[in-house]
Amino acid sequence: MSQMDRLRALILQHEDSTPPGLISEWLGEHGAVVDTFRIDLEDREVDPIDYDLIVSLGSEFAAFDDTKPFVAREAALMRRAVDADVSVLGLCFGGQLLARVLGGKVFRAEKSEIGWLSVKSRDPVLVPDGPWFQWHFDTFTVPPGAQVIAESDVGPAAFVAGRMVVSGSLTIGDFVAFNLLLAMLIVPLRSLGMWVGQAQRATASGERIFEVMDEPEGVDDRPGAGELPAGTFLEAEIIGSQGYDLIARPI
Repeated sequence: MSQMDRLRALILQHEDSTPPGLISEWLGEHGAVVDTFRIDLEDREVDPIDYDLIVSLGSEFAAFDDTKPFVAREAALMRRAVDADVSVLGLCFGGQLLARVLGGKVFRAEKSEIGWLSVKSRDPVLVPDGPWFQWHFDTFTVPPGAQVIAESDVGPAAFVAGRMVVSGSLTIGDFVAFNLLLAMLIVPLRSLGMWVGQAQRATASGERIFEVMDEPEGVDDRPGAGELPAGTFLEAEIIGSQGYDLIARPI
């Protein structure tokens, strides 16, 4: 499978202490091409439409702390991704920043959540109650139109948002299932597209070959041409695109 056929994922990492970890393993198991972007250190420009999925990891910094230059840069990147309908998965800090980008508010929580803690899930099949390991000092409000999947006494723990969820055309389960199925279809659809393109080129080449074969046979000697000695090898060159003139030279 070529890289063009594989899921393209961009991971946004914010410091050494928060590596991709299990998310890299999960993406690797699904054959994804992964680009890890240290947005806190690198200043390269990233176009979200170059990727099928963007994953924002956790951070020791707050998603509302605009004194950190990468926070505003990442928020702008997420905004461009959302506008381009590129899927975004936010984990911890990433989820809070995504909520902020979509219109929610992020702020310091009244109490921290540290340790293995359970959540109250509205869809246990999608997000079990846990316990889950958590390390939070901040919380957030759910963006307008988004739907909560799980929450704790401190605030939301997981949410989904999308145009069809907001309009009521899809339920949360339908939305998640649709995105999972879409992700699984990306690779075969790309492969199908490449196969169709190759088939079209092969058909065009075949038609051209038949055109050549249908041309009347004919070999005309130039005026003054003589016979070559027996055993002489010739070098041939086809010139022109219509008459297919053949020039042969002794080697």
